[in-house]
Amino acid sequence: MSRVADKLIKAQTASAGIDDGSPFDTAIAVGRYYLRVITHDVSDPTSLSTLDSAGTGNGPIAISYNGAGIDRTNKVVISGDSTFDRIHATDFSNPAAVVSTQIYSDATVLDTPRGGCGIDEARQVAWFISVTPNTLVGIDYSDIATNGGSVAGSIALSYQCYGLGYDAANQIVYLTTGSRMLSYDVSNLSSISQLDNLSNSNISGCRELAIDPVTEVMYGAVQNGGIVALDISNPSNMSVLSRNTSGASNFCCKVDPNIEYAFGLSGTGNIYSYDVSDPSSMTLDDTFTDSLIPTASSYYRSLAIDTNQKLLYYKGFSGTDSLVIISYADPTNLVKVNSITSSQAMNVFLFNR
Repeated sequence: MSRVADKLIKAQTASAGIDDGSPFDTAIAVGRYYLRVITHDVSDPTSLSTLDSAGTGNGPIAISYNGAGIDRTNKVVISGDSTFDRIHATDFSNPAAVVSTQIYSDATVLDTPRGGCGIDEARQVAWFISVTPNTLVGIDYSDIATNGGSVAGSIALSYQCYGLGYDAANQIVYLTTGSRMLSYDVSNLSSISQLDNLSNSNISGCRELAIDPVTEVMYGAVQNGGIVALDISNPSNMSVLSRNTSGASNFCCKVDPNIEYAFGLSGTGNIYSYDVSDPSSMTLDDTFTDSLIPTASSYYRSLAIDTNQKLLYYKGFSGTDSLVIISYADPTNLVKVNSITSSQAMNVFLFNR
């Protein structure tokens, strides 16, 4: 097996902004306000349908700074609830009858979980940012059916962080705060250590992170505008390669390493397509606009990617919550494929039934 192919396979479980592998046939959206979980059949992107819509009740409240992640191996979505300081697990083993339950709650250890979620499928650990006090927390969800969740490991942070990216293949957590990027070695859950503390003005406002495992470059959506590329080949000595400031108010970022393009979802009603074949000189190749893309005043925005079928999925809101699919078969000309009425949920993920 080639080094590139090996890295791509490892990336499938890295929660790193790349969803590779066989074409996905199901989308699940979770979070916001009460328990809003919905699954959609997307096996034919031109003909969408709803499989299940869980009812109401106290559930994941995933507003804009909350996090969630998918574990496709164990068929569960882990999501944070910033209002009630708790974690929820949504079992999607039967996409036509999903079940969401609270698995962990502790306002002392897990206060206002926010800023993303990193899933380690092998160890069944979900990484969250906690505030007051500022902490990186790993929640063990391996025994959620009987005992709920527990703290697998944690480390105090010197900063209040806003974005989280996870490289599961190398067990490295990346955090953003202000104009800094922090990296942590979480391979030993009982002894987590900080590797680097990079300060650079180009990181300011960085939110969702997407890792290209082939080039070992991490891309960040910049709320202040554009995307930033960082060299993470040595997590102990990170560096900024470049920043493209084109594209306003990016909150979400996904990357397709097969064609070397990154995509940003903004808070201004746009999706941006960036050519990142040269991370030191990225270019904006297309801007896609749609009335259903969440604006800056919306509580929720999310982006998922199917790199096999060259499709982007985003949660939209314009009077009616929607799941919208666009094609990037030609990344210089993004095209809307379809949309379907969805739930009041921020986080969207893809999997196979």
